[in-house]
Amino acid sequence: MSVTCLLNLEGLQGNPFFEFSVTSKTLQEAAALALEGTGWEVGECDVTKIRNAGMINCNSLQVIENLCLAYMCDHSFDTIHKKVNFYQKMGKRRGAYFIDGLNLKKITRESDSYDYYTRIIPIGANGITIEEVNGGKNYLENYQYSNKVLTYIWKDESYTDAQILMEDAAEKLKEMSAPAETFACEIVDLAGQRKDFG
Repeated sequence: MSVTCLLNLEGLQGNPFFEFSVTSKTLQEAAALALEGTGWEVGECDVTKIRNAGMINCNSLQVIENLCLAYMCDHSFDTIHKKVNFYQKMGKRRGAYFIDGLNLKKITRESDSYDYYTRIIPIGANGITIEEVNGGKNYLENYQYSNKVLTYIWKDESYTDAQILMEDAAEKLKEMSAPAETFACEIVDLAGQRKDFG
């Protein structure tokens, strides 16, 4: 028997915006505006950046997803307490671990070495670029994985400040400049073999 569950986000999906726009707001302030009238509220939020964001013809759920892109963060929904939590990076310690020679039977690593970039050219609203805050260069580079020049042009009309545009472009490039890696593990469930673990 298998059970599939979906989060109940109908209160967010049913709250329309013909236009949603925030200028120089924290994520907490922007999300509070997006959640107004839904019965939901902002829960935890460790993101302190100030950014601009906007959308047209959308609902509160779509705005929340868009805000996560604009503020470069992760989110989770607490449907019981009707709260949206925002984190710079999300991850949890689940109390599980594996050790070669103890419970690790097999591990495989896959890497996609085709989809990465080492240079980014960021462009904001009204064509603003980063030359004035980046020593005259309109690009940033990160060669953590390869010394090949692979250029990505990133345009986002929500940026009106060259310094903030450069900071977020550097953060974006840090992730884009290394290939994606995934690990698949086959382990022995030692806890499942003991009745006192449960």
